[in-house]
Amino acid sequence: MNGKKFAILFSTALLLLAPQVANAAILPDCAKQPGGCAQLSQLIQVGVNYGRFILGISGALALVFFIWGGFLILTSAGVSDRVKKGKEALRAATIGLIIIFGAFTAVKFILRMVDPTGTYDQYVLQPTKEPARE
Repeated sequence: MNGKKFAILFSTALLLLAPQVANAAILPDCAKQPGGCAQLSQLIQVGVNYGRFILGISGALALVFFIWGGFLILTSAGVSDRVKKGKEALRAATIGLIIIFGAFTAVKFILRMVDPTGTYDQYVLQPTKEPARE
């Protein structure tokens, strides 16, 4: 029964957050204009933005697990099972953060290898203006 309630709550949260996720600066500005995006660099920018978004969500989930583990330990009242569950949640959150930081470092390293100028090291790729021709 607990798993069913969690699934319903999670699905509802996803549906309610869908508009915010769609506008979370994942797509570059050209995607919102007629004609869309036509360059490979814009597709790469979408991948970079999506990766950063997923890393941000993962960090928020790790924070929730830290809070949950601390709550379990604080409210255990000496019950060893709850203390054990709290410690497991804290351990899982710590391991998750290590994985998140490792993934973030790997993404930054790969971006620096692919693009040393740092063009893709932004959330939204801004179009460059061409100089006026005479």
